[in-house]
Amino acid sequence: MGAILDPDELVATTASHLRLAGALGVLDGDRFAIVVGLSGGNMVTEGKVTGVARSSVSFPVNSDKPVQVVPDETVSGAAFDRGADEVAGNLAEALVHVSRGRR
Repeated sequence: MGAILDPDELVATTASHLRLAGALGVLDGDRFAIVVGLSGGNMVTEGKVTGVARSSVSFPVNSDKPVQVVPDETVSGAAFDRGADEVAGNLAEALVHVSRGRR
């Protein structure tokens, strides 16, 4: 039926990825601009990934184009460690908001 956009799972996964980037030690700098996005699906519904059958599907406009959040500020290196949860929450909230606007 398509993909499920689970806001809570999006926060957890994004925070995990931020921490991974920090742990790899590949980042150099004091401030960073982080972009998040969704692509690859033409049918997306917002809900929980719980194994329960989905009851609705949304068809985003221009669904072949990715949905992304362009940063309007930079973050410190803490985003890749102790600040990962907070940064991920803000990014996920903005991405869900943009995604809802495309329906």
